[in-house]
Amino acid sequence: MSVVARNMISLLASQVAAWVVSALMLWAAPNYLGDVNLGHYEFVLTYTGFFALVGLLGTNSYVVKSTARDHSRVGALVVNGLALKLAMSALLSALAFGLGVVLGFDRQAFLLLGAACLVMTLRLVNDVLVAGLNGMERMARPAMWGVVAQYVGAALGLVMIVLDQGLVAYAYALVPAGAIPIVANLIGLRLELRRSESKIDLQLWKTIAIGGLPFLAWAAILFVYGSIDVVMLRPYAGSATVGWYALALKWVALPVLIAGTVLTALFPALAASVVTDRDRFSRVANKALMLVAFVGLPLAAGIALVAEDMFDLLYGSKFDNSVPLVQIIAFHIPVVAIDMILGMILFASDRQRQWVLVGCAAAVLNPILNAFAIPFTRDHYSNGAIGAALTTIATEMVMMFGGFRLRPPGVLDAWTAGYMLRCVGATVPMVVVVLALGDVHVAIKIVVGIAVFAASSLLFRTASRDNLGSLADQVFQSIRARGRTNPGPNTE
Repeated sequence: MSVVARNMISLLASQVAAWVVSALMLWAAPNYLGDVNLGHYEFVLTYTGFFALVGLLGTNSYVVKSTARDHSRVGALVVNGLALKLAMSALLSALAFGLGVVLGFDRQAFLLLGAACLVMTLRLVNDVLVAGLNGMERMARPAMWGVVAQYVGAALGLVMIVLDQGLVAYAYALVPAGAIPIVANLIGLRLELRRSESKIDLQLWKTIAIGGLPFLAWAAILFVYGSIDVVMLRPYAGSATVGWYALALKWVALPVLIAGTVLTALFPALAASVVTDRDRFSRVANKALMLVAFVGLPLAAGIALVAEDMFDLLYGSKFDNSVPLVQIIAFHIPVVAIDMILGMILFASDRQRQWVLVGCAAAVLNPILNAFAIPFTRDHYSNGAIGAALTTIATEMVMMFGGFRLRPPGVLDAWTAGYMLRCVGATVPMVVVVLALGDVHVAIKIVVGIAVFAASSLLFRTASRDNLGSLADQVFQSIRARGRTNPGPNTE
């Protein structure tokens, strides 16, 4: 089995394990906190996210891309990346608190901000370590330790819930788990760090920062148009509405992580194969697009179909206002998954600048649409988050159109587009049958829906081995070709 195939399996297994604990916390935390407290918490997390975004500096993608092309650079990049991130964390935390004073944060908000800044620091440090390991295509252990951290954090959070310690205690209980993957990933890189003659090099800090700028710009665009709606919802519609919307986004985000898994596993191979073999690059890119379409379309339809039943089962009537949001946002699952893969393809093929410009257009469009959509749906449907949800879909559609226009030759060819349309066709019978079931138990709907989609996938020829099963083999061939050609150091 190829390295990428093993990475893909490991990442998917880790993702399934992470879903279990994420689903548990998505049930426990909202029921305990309620919509208003959940809204307060998510607002502070989003606020801190803007500072964390600057701290990321785009170094993850830059380090992955650089070390994928030349493994000898990992020691120097990681050591200096860590030093840079620690300095940035201290500065950004101070700025976050200072701006909080200007904005008039209350005592609870500052306490929550302290927990969020600690989480930010741990995340920024671990980001560099994971990038170094991913660049060498050693993804299984970082993914595993990330899941371990989630389980430990969830356990500590549940203790605070059981003991009824309140929102602030719950927030701080999640912090210590962030140190677990840092220790594990440092151990994983110990040989590379010992072998290298790494030292603090301010010139390399500059190289890392400049090299990461396109990735930082892209991450900033993603965060702005992905989070600005939360910031706008609070003054327009209140903290409870933020809580409804945040819960809907978290549920819909779970299946979107499949695309993130595919992206993480394939990006190093694509970044290298674009240099050595363009034909294999195109074939692997197309297989990735086919995979996320095959998984994303039925998941989107299924989540929309069972959202009302699931929320009634999990929350009673506490979050009824989240149901229409889930039903709307669910339809952006295949769109955002395709956008993520297109972005990966464009970054791997050094077309990031054009893709960033598309993202800039989306980031400008999103708050403009939200400024009209949120008050309109608040006044007409008593739920301003409906406008934010519709704006999210519109923004992702703009991104997808731009990605289609910028794709390299050979990517998303006629065969791939036809396959994705067949995936749509295979999803339709599932929708019709599940709707016809009416008020039967949600578990029956899920089982029947899966069975119908499986049968229709065979009918529409979307589930054959030829279409999906050869992905790992093709990536392996790309890696083997890279080994024969030995591209040498990255000279960017």
